[in-house]
Amino acid sequence: MENVTTVGVDLSKHFMHTVFMNKNGKVLKSKKYTKNSFDEFIKDLPPNATICAEACGGAHHFGRELQKHNFNVKLVPPHRAKAYMDRNKNDFNDAIGIGEASGRERMKFVPIKSEYIQGVQSLHNAREQLKSTHTQYMNSIRGMLLEFGVTISQGVSPFNKYIRESYYKDERIHYYARKSVDSLIEALYKVEEELDKMDKEIKKVAKENATSQRLMTIPGIGEKTATALITVSGKPSVFKNGRSFSTSLGLTPRQKTTGDKPKLMKISKKGNAYVRCLLIICARSLMIKANKTFISAITQRSEYKSNDRMSLWIRKLLARNVHTNKVCVAIANKLARISYRILVGDVKFDANLSNGGSFLMQ
Repeated sequence: MENVTTVGVDLSKHFMHTVFMNKNGKVLKSKKYTKNSFDEFIKDLPPNATICAEACGGAHHFGRELQKHNFNVKLVPPHRAKAYMDRNKNDFNDAIGIGEASGRERMKFVPIKSEYIQGVQSLHNAREQLKSTHTQYMNSIRGMLLEFGVTISQGVSPFNKYIRESYYKDERIHYYARKSVDSLIEALYKVEEELDKMDKEIKKVAKENATSQRLMTIPGIGEKTATALITVSGKPSVFKNGRSFSTSLGLTPRQKTTGDKPKLMKISKKGNAYVRCLLIICARSLMIKANKTFISAITQRSEYKSNDRMSLWIRKLLARNVHTNKVCVAIANKLARISYRILVGDVKFDANLSNGGSFLMQ
């Protein structure tokens, strides 16, 4: 086992299928471990070998435990590891593919996240799950009431208004249907209470975390977006620059260049869809605010007060007569780049800087 340089591990819920490889990629040994035999797994690992696993469920915990024993751990993105998997799929072949993928020079690895980062991420995941459940309950109630001729307009506000003002007086609803809807309404209110709890926890994290506080100095970015941005990567410094960070969130166009003829497509929509969605929502609010302020100044024949660089830049984008969705993506791209600079350095946002500091100050 002295020649082992790479250990490929295929993680599952209960087992760890492991292959020991030399520098040429030859498999010297393969063995299956259970999660309960982790100590035995640690003893069998060569001290100078690189441990590679796929960035799947439980991989970050696996990486943290190995780092406690001073091992070099690399997590391979699943979509990149798949290219090296054997046609005949089994657990040991998957482990070999992971080991081969980790040896490529151009391979980009997933940074191992801390327990704190994953804890904050779980708040956002739980909130999204509750929000989805809330929507399901609302749609179920709408469907049941529609069978009795009750039509509720789209949106949360019309729904709440009908339940509050008209539902209990509406005689069109059958007795048994009302019993069913009452149960769903009660469940809906419980979900709303849990959503409020999650929002309070996210606000608490944003208040206590210094990086989140700096991110919230960027216009349009609030508690949810700031705390979500710190969970994107365990190490923001792994990204070469702001463009790389924006690319990882799928906010840059795909390329289809051939024959020295550049061709840019739609945005790639790769990476974290949740954070990308939040950034685009922030961008839309900035766009609407900048546009309203400008229109209000024209109609009232007053001075345009939003003279900061960000607002002026947004106005220039809108003046090009391109679709507002494209403008939103461009603003979101800018927000992602600014956020990257704040994530990697102890700086804050300053909209009035005129130098090359990208709206940032120390």
